[in-house]
Amino acid sequence: MTKEKLLKIKRIFLDFRKYSLFNTIYFNFHYLPFKQAIFLPVWITYRNYCLFKGRLVIESDKIYPGMIKMGAMHLAYNRPRGIAFINSGGILKFKGSCFIGNDSIIDIGDNAILELGNRFGMTSSELKCRKSIKIGSNCSVGTLSRITDTDSHLFKNVKTGKVSKANQEIVIGNNNWFGYRTLVLKGTHSCDDVIVSGCSVVTKRTEFVNKCIVSGNPATIVGVGYYRDPFDEDPKDHED
Repeated sequence: MTKEKLLKIKRIFLDFRKYSLFNTIYFNFHYLPFKQAIFLPVWITYRNYCLFKGRLVIESDKIYPGMIKMGAMHLAYNRPRGIAFINSGGILKFKGSCFIGNDSIIDIGDNAILELGNRFGMTSSELKCRKSIKIGSNCSVGTLSRITDTDSHLFKNVKTGKVSKANQEIVIGNNNWFGYRTLVLKGTHSCDDVIVSGCSVVTKRTEFVNKCIVSGNPATIVGVGYYRDPFDEDPKDHED
């Protein structure tokens, strides 16, 4: 065995110290076919609330240990607990690697479909899916944010008697970045390379163009020609 392979194995074991071996084995073999589960692609930590219904699918050409990590401490100032993983009979699709940090919630309703693109990441935030949420690749969700495709309640018009639609699908483009305390509501359809500033509220009426910044409540375009490069993130390289 080469030195490079030994170092790779060492890194895997060191990284896995944050996770539970029992929970990880159970989760993988409960949800995945044997040929995928044997690689333990999903790592899950200790303190979790889980409802193991529905399905979990990994659609990726490469399956490897720890490509999907859930519940580990990422931000020291957040509460030191795992995640709430609630699948009441829907489908969770992973299109590649993913990191879901501590104190996060994944809530998938019966017959709902939640799809997470390659290199998706969030910590201490919530994904609530009752119909369909599709998120593209290289997307990040800031702390204490919420993406939900449902109102959870119905509303009736006094004059017409018409009842509102409680659930409407959400489609998020590639390379979207949602800042701290962002709220993304039902019916939202974003473009590629979108930055949503902190504390903004995004709705189905929010207009997007490629490489734009939206901000406010409700969110509107405040800048065009900007995007976040997830591979160029060192602030020291950009000091005045």
